[in-house]
Amino acid sequence: MTAADCQLDPHTRSQEDDARRAAAHLAAIVESSDDAIISKTLEGVIRSWNAGAERIFGWSAAEAIGRPITLIIPPDRLEEERHILDTLRRGERIEHFETTRVAKDGRHVEISLTVSPVRDAAGIVTGASKIARDITARKQEQRLLQEREEALREADRRKDEFLALLGHELRNPLAPIHNAAELLTRMVPEDSRARVAVDMIRRQAAQLTRLVDDLLDIGRITQGRIQLRLEALELASVIAQAFETIEPQLRQKRHKVAL
Repeated sequence: MTAADCQLDPHTRSQEDDARRAAAHLAAIVESSDDAIISKTLEGVIRSWNAGAERIFGWSAAEAIGRPITLIIPPDRLEEERHILDTLRRGERIEHFETTRVAKDGRHVEISLTVSPVRDAAGIVTGASKIARDITARKQEQRLLQEREEALREADRRKDEFLALLGHELRNPLAPIHNAAELLTRMVPEDSRARVAVDMIRRQAAQLTRLVDDLLDIGRITQGRIQLRLEALELASVIAQAFETIEPQLRQKRHKVAL
C-alpha cells in the first residue's frame, strides 16, 4: 500500500477497488469475446483490437493498432467507412449493418457491424467502438437455401410445362377414338356383342377425356382453386365402369367376377 492509499478513507479505497475490478472484468469480457471488438479514432485509426478481431481478420493487435481501419475494408467499400465516420461525428449509432471486410490472407468475411460513438467526460464524441460478428457461415447457408428454393421452383415450373404438353398430346388421339366408336355403332347396329364393345370404348374415351381436361387445367391445381362438385351418381354405373377398367386383367388371370 502506498502513502497516498493510506491517506484515503476505507470507503474511498473500496470504491476504487470496485472500479478496478469492474474494469478488469470488462476487459476480460472484451478479450474473450468471439466477436471482433475494435475501437478507433474519428480519423479511423485503430486504438484497440481484441482476440476476436485477430481470429476473424488474422491481424494481431500489434499489427493492427495504430493503423487505419481501412486495413480490413475492401477498396470497393471505402465509401462505407466515410459514411460510418460521418454518422459517428453526429453522435449517432449504427446497428446490425451487414457488409464485407477482408482478412489478412485476402479472404472476404461477411460481418454484421454495430458501431457506437465514444464520448469523453464532457460528452464530446472522440472515437468509436465497433463490434463485428462473423456471419459468413450464416450467409452461405442462406444462399444455399435460396439456391435450393430456386431449383425447386424451376423443377416445379418444368413439371407444369411437361404436364401441359402431356395433356395436349393425350388429347390428340381422343377425337379419332370417339369418331371410330360412332362409326362402329352405325356399321354393326344389330351385333349385340359389338355394341357392348363400342359402348365400352365410348365410355372409357369419355372418362379419359375428363382426365385429360383436368390435367390441362394445371393452372387451377397449382393455384389451389380446385373445387369439388357433389352430385348424385347411379351406383350400378360406377361399378360397371370399374369392372370395365379391370376386365382385361381379369381375363388375363382367368378370374371370374359376378355382377
